[in-house]
Amino acid sequence: MIENDNQLNQTRLAINDLESAMAALKRDVLPLNEERFAVMAEPIIDHIRELRQQVEEYVGITAAIQVWQVRGAPPTEIRLS
Repeated sequence: MIENDNQLNQTRLAINDLESAMAALKRDVLPLNEERFAVMAEPIIDHIRELRQQVEEYVGITAAIQVWQVRGAPPTEIRLS
């Protein structure tokens, strides 16, 4: 759980490192063995998703979505997708 801006910055750096690892797997392993790529990618993807969820919670995205779910969709100009 992210509790301050320093931890937020560290989490963003960790996400960047994990994304670099994914890119390396895609470049080096995927062309040789799709199944091995999928197995090796799974824990990296899980970790990236977990860290992104923590970032979204800390910066307020999660709270905004919860409000929208209760009160209705956000204005068209700020919909996330």
